[in-house]
Amino acid sequence: MSKKIVVIIGSPRKNGNSFAMTEAFIKAVEEKGHTVTRFDAALKKVGGCRACETCFSTGKACTFDDDFNTIAPAILEADALVFTMPVYWYSMSVMDGVRIPMERMCALNKWKMVGEVLIPGVLNVGDIDRTDGCKKAAALADEI
Repeated sequence: MSKKIVVIIGSPRKNGNSFAMTEAFIKAVEEKGHTVTRFDAALKKVGGCRACETCFSTGKACTFDDDFNTIAPAILEADALVFTMPVYWYSMSVMDGVRIPMERMCALNKWKMVGEVLIPGVLNVGDIDRTDGCKKAAALADEI
């Protein structure tokens, strides 16, 4: 059964390592017959939550009219949501700062987290090519 997958990439570097891993994943899921909608969030105007509570009281994602209002409808229709992002400073505190909110978001929305790929030591564009990062990202397509 074909699924709608939304991929949100947080890297500001076009054609960087996160983009390469994202493309490997997208190619793999599309080969399985799934549909992918991709948003490059770092290249869009998306602000943080301001607790306006519009999302609880109206059909609109947010009162503040930024690009999140174009992303939100796709998220609501998605069967799977994928986040890709670089972590430029690798430490447990940084990873906890990413992992804990992701786990909480999944728990609150009753979503199942199916995997993560973390490839250390890939700072420069193209460094991912000397790792198995793209292969691991593509393998996540089997979990969708």
